[in-house]
Order: sequence, then C-alpha cells, then structure tokens
Amino acid sequence: MMFNISLDILFRTLYKNALLQKKRGVFLVLLSSVLRLVLSFLFLFLFGLFSPENYLIFVLNFLIVFLLFVIFEITILLSNLQHI
Repeated sequence: MMFNISLDILFRTLYKNALLQKKRGVFLVLLSSVLRLVLSFLFLFLFGLFSPENYLIFVLNFLIVFLLFVIFEITILLSNLQHI
C-alpha cells in the first residue's frame, strides 16, 4: 500500500511540474509513467523472491489493478489536455 501511495505522490508532483512547464511537460509525464512501470515490475520481482507462494495469483491481481489505473490515468490526462 505504501508503495502505491509513494508512487502516487511522485506522479502528482511530476504532473504539477508538467503543467507549469509546458515545454518539458510531456517528457515529465512520460518519465513518471515509465518510472512507475519499472518500479512496479521491481516490486513484483522482489515480492516473488521473498514470498513465492500464490505468486501467480498476486501477479495477475496486481496487473489487473495496474491496467485499470493506467486506463484511468490516460482518460484523466486526455481530459486535461483538451482544456489546453
């Protein structure tokens, strides 16, 4: 849970900076998305090392939630970009 909260704080900070700096804004949003993806896969890998039981179920649940979050994020970004 703390992992997701820390990623959310990181994303919100980068997103606010992206809105303030229009030249580097797209790069910052893309960087935050890639960073979140890499850190999520690192979290899955470390969880699999330390807790191998029911790992497949956890990975499937994690990926479903992550996919829903990405879809939600894309819709929010598109709605915010339409105002610019």
